[in-house]
Amino acid sequence: MKKQNIKNEDPSLNFRLPKELRAQVAKEAELLNVTVSNYLRNHLDDFYSGKLFEKEIVFDHSHELINSNEFLQLVVWVFSKRKNEKCIATNDQLNRYIRTIKKLEGILPDSLVIEFDKVLMDLIRVQGDTSSFRFFKFCGQSYTTPGFDYEKLESFILNEMNSYFATKI
Repeated sequence: MKKQNIKNEDPSLNFRLPKELRAQVAKEAELLNVTVSNYLRNHLDDFYSGKLFEKEIVFDHSHELINSNEFLQLVVWVFSKRKNEKCIATNDQLNRYIRTIKKLEGILPDSLVIEFDKVLMDLIRVQGDTSSFRFFKFCGQSYTTPGFDYEKLESFILNEMNSYFATKI
């Protein structure tokens, strides 16, 4: 939304503030080299346009996904593949995991997104496999294909997740 120039004939609004709040507003306006009126006008405009809370909205969206059942189910499923690489899931279940993984970019650190991309590629491969013995490769290690780094995910969830999201806001 483009900001409009204020004209002398535009209506004005006067209101009282406690001294401490007035001083804080004046200090912030001075730091930005704008008048108190401009500072407050810009804040009101940003508030009503939603721009004032853009970072908080992204933060909430990130936490919403990470705290969702779909992410928890994905993580538990990925860890369960350590013990059993066979695919006994339906295509609907596989599609759910695929959709969840696709939402992770921009929410998790890039290093973890890369790990989940390994799972994504394997999910797509298995989904197209029509044989009776479908299995996942991401859960194992080979010379040609590095497997999913479970320790990286575990460390993130147990040690780094809170501080990572605290820096995102």
